[in-house]
Amino acid sequence: MSTALADAQNLLSDLIGRYRSQVDYLSIRLEEAEGTDILLRGDRVETLSEGISVGGQVRACFKGGWGFASFNQLSTLAERIEERSPLPV
Repeated sequence: MSTALADAQNLLSDLIGRYRSQVDYLSIRLEEAEGTDILLRGDRVETLSEGISVGGQVRACFKGGWGFASFNQLSTLAERIEERSPLPV
């Protein structure tokens, strides 16, 4: 498991612990993707890059109302949960 994914798992555990008592159902799905970008101009490689990205989705149910949010930055995950999920104010 990569360091980014391990850090994300710790963050998800903390968030689930924080919000689990406020909703009837809470699901956070995490995805890690690796990618390679190659830009060719004619027969010449102009750029070549590789990267790993982490993102996912949050689903929550509160008193029959469902909320859904997707994210591609873990640093804003808590804000996405509060912004899009039907959590009590």
